[in-house]
Amino acid sequence: MENFGGDTPYSIMFGPDICGYSTKKVHVIFTYDGKNHLIKKDIKAESDQLTHVYTLVLKPDNTYKVRAPGLSVATPMGPYLPWLSKGVCCA
Repeated sequence: MENFGGDTPYSIMFGPDICGYSTKKVHVIFTYDGKNHLIKKDIKAESDQLTHVYTLVLKPDNTYKVRAPGLSVATPMGPYLPWLSKGVCCA
């Protein structure tokens, strides 16, 4: 890929987004059939001067976990890709 930017197509967008004082969240966005599907839970991104690790775990039972700083347990399990249960992708 020669150029990478905001318009580059993606399947999964995951990670912290910190823009100024108003936006401090972790994105979890899946793209399917040209549409973006965001998770329903807001996850706060840390904005201090330290390094933090964010982990996205996708499970074969159509659930997800996000491990992030300050969360002793990952975000609640829940469906993330309804088309997975229909066998559209991912064995």
